[in-house]
Amino acid sequence: MMKTTPPVNFEENGIKYRITATYGIDYEFGRKHNHAPGFSLTCTIDRLSGRRWVDHGGGWSPKSITKHFPDLSPLIQWHLVSTEEPLHYLANAGYWMDFINGVYKVKPECNGNPLEAFKATIVWGAIPGDTDRELAKMVACDRAHMADMLRNRLPALMERFRSVMEYWGVME
Repeated sequence: MMKTTPPVNFEENGIKYRITATYGIDYEFGRKHNHAPGFSLTCTIDRLSGRRWVDHGGGWSPKSITKHFPDLSPLIQWHLVSTEEPLHYLANAGYWMDFINGVYKVKPECNGNPLEAFKATIVWGAIPGDTDRELAKMVACDRAHMADMLRNRLPALMERFRSVMEYWGVME
């Protein structure tokens, strides 16, 4: 179930804007495309041009969402988690792990911090047991062991996901 916030008006550098946030589990999209429905949290930003509002941007913008909808901040970590698992859970974790361990030399598109990208990919910190020590063990091992650790963690992660989604009223 998708929900949209009421618009919030704001001004920057003398320009007037309005922002709305849309969040929830898109069951309709999942059914239409024959895959597990996923959670998203995005925004739409409009700019006042004369007497009408025109599209200014939006999409996945955690900074804008946090700034204008701080009550939605706890949901940011769940963006792109489906009812089965985070998007490309093992593949994306392996990708970022390779950057952390120096397999790739090209600077990744993650503001230069592959560890933070790895943590976001696996929704690190969402469940008890997500400690710095466990994270260090995970990124220090080989890919197969890391995948096993993530598979073992997945049931608790998904239980937490369901609990949070039910609390926010977006679960069918």
